[in-house]
Amino acid sequence: KKVFFGNSGSAGSGVFSYNYDANQWTKHTSDDLYDYTMAVDDKRGFLTVVGSGNVYAYNIRQPIITRQTWQTTGGDAFVSGTNVGLDYDPIGDRIVGWRGGSPYSLNMDTKVWTAHSSAGAPAATATGIFGRWRYVPSVNAFILVTGVDYNVYFYKFTAGGGTGVETQE
Repeated sequence: KKVFFGNSGSAGSGVFSYNYDANQWTKHTSDDLYDYTMAVDDKRGFLTVVGSGNVYAYNIRQPIITRQTWQTTGGDAFVSGTNVGLDYDPIGDRIVGWRGGSPYSLNMDTKVWTAHSSAGAPAATATGIFGRWRYVPSVNAFILVTGVDYNVYFYKFTAGGGTGVETQE
């Protein structure tokens, strides 16, 4: 029952968590996460942070949370972006992200990114996706909203490759 938050700026940079039961915020690091996006891998207990050419991981099951810099392969085009969409798919057991064009998935065990089908995918947005890319468990798919006046998109990820992006008007 924790929510993790990465902050940058005048309110103080760092990784924070909110404990629902204790109704308490905790600051874990002072890392500046401007232009980064994060997702929690519930299976392994990692908070994965991606952006600006870097992949960081924080083991959130440890009493002291510190940043690990991960060397990943295959996803340079995705990882180099800023404010990407990122979330964890527990069925496919992958971190899956999008910044325009092909969605990418990260195998957390091998640290390898894979590009998937971009059929039907919208173009990248000028300012990033942030939290408008989310996994929806009830339909085992990702939802993407690029703007209030645009279509809503769904992406069905499978470990063998995505099935493409479908549009809902």
